[in-house]
Amino acid sequence: MGLHKVKTDFLGSMLIYFIYFNLLCSLSLLNTKLTFPNINNVCSFEDDLDDLMRKKGYLLALKSCIYRAKTSVFVKLNIYQDI
Repeated sequence: MGLHKVKTDFLGSMLIYFIYFNLLCSLSLLNTKLTFPNINNVCSFEDDLDDLMRKKGYLLALKSCIYRAKTSVFVKLNIYQDI
């Protein structure tokens, strides 16, 4: 999508440490065992707003594709009902 990897700044790192417990719980539930997140592997990405606006059509198409895939999974699992 054109996003560029940048070094995570101090504020971003502090936010990650602030939500560490939530990350710990989510990752542990996902792996069904106690799993500690590796904060050292956190990456940040950024792009110019002008570049994102030029890619608006692609991003909207991607959004609708993801939405269709999500709803088809719910329909196959018989979870999706009049949402």
